[in-house]
Amino acid sequence: YEAYRARLRADPEAVANFEFARTQRFILREQRTFCEDVRP
Repeated sequence: YEAYRARLRADPEAVANFEFARTQRFILREQRTFCEDVRP
């Protein structure tokens, strides 16, 4: 997931797309939940 996010931040089209969505208020809220298995 972190590698995916790094690629998005490095892609000018992805950055422009996110900025467009943010300025037009397409993204009102973002919430993520991650679970990690802690069993030995």
